[in-house]
Amino acid sequence: MLLVDNNSKLGTIVNGTLIGGSEGSSDRIPLRHGKNEVVMGGASSPFKFQIEVKKADQEQIYHDNIRYGSHLIPVAAFYIRLCHHVSSMLDSEDLDSHERVVSFIDLITSLVEKPDNLDMLYFYSAHPQTFSDVIVAHSVNVAIYVLKMAHSLSYSKESMVN
Repeated sequence: MLLVDNNSKLGTIVNGTLIGGSEGSSDRIPLRHGKNEVVMGGASSPFKFQIEVKKADQEQIYHDNIRYGSHLIPVAAFYIRLCHHVSSMLDSEDLDSHERVVSFIDLITSLVEKPDNLDMLYFYSAHPQTFSDVIVAHSVNVAIYVLKMAHSLSYSKESMVN
């Protein structure tokens, strides 16, 4: 499995090795089996992750697909659908304010119930230019970040939804 950083200005540190962001450094690095330490945005960045890669005969924790019901959907497609859904809820003249709140609560509940999906969305949302409407993408990203933080702080699902 390769981790690629060919767009960032500050680079990404993977297991102590800088990739991307500087002249002369590689823009990709293979991830080793087991735990990998990843810091996006240079050494002083708060975006520190641990990615675990398991052997092919085991279930891989981090992958490029999100499980939605019985389907696997590419994380990029799921994120775009999420943004379109939020955009339509914000723009719809058919929904009153109560219906909008209920719709958003249902959406948040579906994200909270699947922490692995939340992790994938969190990693994906760190990329610039993820959705054409910057306001909608920002709103979705803030929701993802808040849910990820609440999950990391061991908030209950009920607390995260409310």
